[in-house]
Amino acid sequence: YRLLSMRNQCVLLFPGGAREVCRRRGEELYQLHWKEDVDFVRPAMRFNAIIVPFSAIGAENAVDVLMDSEDQKRLPVLGEAITKFLQENELDPDNLHPVTTFPRPERMYFKFHAPIDCSAPAFRNDSAATYQAVKRSVQRGIDELLEYQNSDPRRTALGRAAAALVPPHWEL
Repeated sequence: YRLLSMRNQCVLLFPGGAREVCRRRGEELYQLHWKEDVDFVRPAMRFNAIIVPFSAIGAENAVDVLMDSEDQKRLPVLGEAITKFLQENELDPDNLHPVTTFPRPERMYFKFHAPIDCSAPAFRNDSAATYQAVKRSVQRGIDELLEYQNSDPRRTALGRAAAALVPPHWEL
């Protein structure tokens, strides 16, 4: 809020918060976990900010979840300590980072979307519409990136190494 009220300040915000990072074992990859609350939009609208939605994939392909928050809380002895720590510090159990495999080299894909100007008439007074526009844009980008990822011959380390061995073909 304070950064938005200052001139020429950029703020990077993840509406899904830690829940999107702390996925569950067996959970489908790249799911948005945004709450229906539009709180992140209201300050942007108040200060006529420009929201630049972006989508990213690749990180969730790099690791496998071995133990999610629920698994960790069920561990003998340690699980009780984890639960007690979360309760004493009023922490959301969804924010407990999963135990994962060591990361594999995975290609990352990013897409930045058309900016949404909160001062534009379509968004100026409707935080729900602005929120939905941002969310739709991010989800559409994830879908597009997943489609691209599935056809990318350079997705894997082996694919990138093979591509590096082939000289580029230049047409004049």
